[in-house]
Amino acid sequence: MCIGLKLNIRVTAVLKLPRTKKFRQVKRRLIRSNTSVNAESERVDVSASKKKIEKSEVSFKDYEDNFSVETQSRYVIIDLNMLNDIFNNIAKCRYCDKSFCFDAAENKSSCKGLATSVSATCKYCGSGHTSNTVSDGYEVNLRFVYGMRCIGMGKSAAQIFCALMNLPPPPAKFERLYTPIFKALETVSSRSMVNSVNEAVIENEHNKNIAIALDGTWQKRGHSSKNGVVTATSLDNGKVIDFEFLSKYCFECKSVMDAVICFNEDEYARTEVLKALKINPGVNACEGLRKIDNVRICEAEMAVRKASKEARTTKRQIKGKQDGCFRTVNAR
Repeated sequence: MCIGLKLNIRVTAVLKLPRTKKFRQVKRRLIRSNTSVNAESERVDVSASKKKIEKSEVSFKDYEDNFSVETQSRYVIIDLNMLNDIFNNIAKCRYCDKSFCFDAAENKSSCKGLATSVSATCKYCGSGHTSNTVSDGYEVNLRFVYGMRCIGMGKSAAQIFCALMNLPPPPAKFERLYTPIFKALETVSSRSMVNSVNEAVIENEHNKNIAIALDGTWQKRGHSSKNGVVTATSLDNGKVIDFEFLSKYCFECKSVMDAVICFNEDEYARTEVLKALKINPGVNACEGLRKIDNVRICEAEMAVRKASKEARTTKRQIKGKQDGCFRTVNAR
């Protein structure tokens, strides 16, 4: 019985080795052909961020076509002393016809947050000119509050920033501006998720039974967390199609909506939030967000190439170990 058992083992080994070697050769040829087909049909080293941004319907060129040069507003920080020197060098008082007589100053009584008016008063005759007061809404304050929320900061950080930049303090009723921002984020994020669902249905051959992946996270570990969110991501296009947020603080869900917009589209999609607030985004906002998108694409491409290189190295190492094992078996 022992001799028969050894004989069976030897026969099995002799019959198995040639088949294994032949199968590996065929498998290598198939892998090469599949790799060439995939390389022609779709680039494998393209990051998900680049694919999403390329599919985005919003573009900086569209913005330039829709708005003229006059409506492309810009915000700059001006030193009042320099503005005072400019007035004195190029302007004359139309009442007393004297030069170097204007004193440009900020009207602190009309200051509301970062929105203020500047007056130029003649030192000799007392005549003055002032900028138009802004109606209720204060675009600069809305921009400032939304910008601080985009970087995860609130009123305390806004106060420190304004103090260090030698700017007027932020709006006293800082939290009141969350309401219009919340409505704009809700509108834009809902539109983004609806578009993501339509894209997934089209890529799934117009079948509404699409595959999704659910992912949940919370702010702190254990049962002490006050914020939690669950997202449903389509496996076809990799975009968020729905989310559910639970929090003891209602304003926290604004961050989730903003993250959904940037995840599905790009940073430039935040201009849609400004448009929903009836604010002209401006050239600086568009150019700045486009630069952020380009940097994010470059970083994502580098990460994809690094992961691909590591995967190829690991595959070669495993393949070398397997070849060594087969050579050992053949030697025996």
